[in-house]
Amino acid sequence: MKGLICFFLLAMVTYCQAQNTGNYIHNVYSLERMGGNLGQTNSVPTIPGPPGGIKGDVYLSKTFNKVVLQLFDGDKIVEGYLAKLDLKQNEFDLITPQGVRVLKGNLVKSFVSIDSLTHFQSNFVNAKEWDTDSNTPVDGFYELLAEGNLTLLKRSEIIVKQPDYHPALNVGSKDVRLVKTEKFYYLANGKVFDIPGKRNFTKIFTGKEKQVQSYMIEKDLSISKQRDLIQIFNYYNQHLQ
Repeated sequence: MKGLICFFLLAMVTYCQAQNTGNYIHNVYSLERMGGNLGQTNSVPTIPGPPGGIKGDVYLSKTFNKVVLQLFDGDKIVEGYLAKLDLKQNEFDLITPQGVRVLKGNLVKSFVSIDSLTHFQSNFVNAKEWDTDSNTPVDGFYELLAEGNLTLLKRSEIIVKQPDYHPALNVGSKDVRLVKTEKFYYLANGKVFDIPGKRNFTKIFTGKEKQVQSYMIEKDLSISKQRDLIQIFNYYNQHLQ
């Protein structure tokens, strides 16, 4: 009973520290808790995976990583699997005792992924959880890069580029190319906005534009680099709020 009370107290503290991104699995699930044997989990609504074949690189990660999934169905927690996210189909390939199975991404509210090589933890939330500035529905997941009053997000997707080979000129490619693209956003008051260009970037930090601008100049930070964006948002959330 004492352990259960401590768990709920920890969950409440974590929630208070990250109100802006809600009640998602990464707020209560740390790397140390991700133990267990393969497939030792709650039931999960899977379907048989596709037959073998070369699909190209459609995955968020090329390796199968340990994941903990939070389903929309009653916030059920699913753990004990190795998985990778197919960005093109918006579904997870899961390694199970019965072989590779598929879990539709629209059933998953949020998930935590631990890189099998670096052991780095990444946190993701279903894009359906938040409205966009254009009110256009978005499929897939946002990766949370820096959390706070303004949360930095990244969304990856697959762009299919058709063959552009010109026989007469013998130039171009004969192959269909699957290209992974990444775009950055920020979350404010429950709505997702595009990261603006350099000229208007600091305007998103209302009332703190000069401080953020000075910090970027002092540290020689660029909004075109992910690590620099993370540093900027962390500075704002931790020191200017």
